Amino acid sequence: MFPTLNSLTIFLLVLFLFTQYKPLLLLALTILVINTFFKPIANFINKYLEKFLKLFGEIISKGVLTVIFYVFLTPIAFLYRLKNRNPLDLLPNSQTLWKERNKEFSKEDFEKPF
Repeated sequence: MFPTLNSLTIFLLVLFLFTQYKPLLLLALTILVINTFFKPIANFINKYLEKFLKLFGEIISKGVLTVIFYVFLTPIAFLYRLKNRNPLDLLPNSQTLWKERNKEFSKEDFEKPF
């Protein structure tokens, strides 16, 4: 028995429970019988179903990531840019990008650098 076809059968049965659409029950039982008794046909269906689901997963994941980027991250970036005009602390008339830091280092600072 192929786990992909078992998962498809369970999905169709759950969908049938919610919709009460009888062809879903018939399709689920047909897939279950094929998966149990007709191994060559089940192997053929499983092979192409897995290829389809892999392609479908790649398309959906890229779509979800695109939606997350444009719906959440882009507005946050625009709001940040409106609030902080100089996020990198680049001054227009500055001679250097280094910041002066006057700190006295002790022996303990170098013993555990991380």
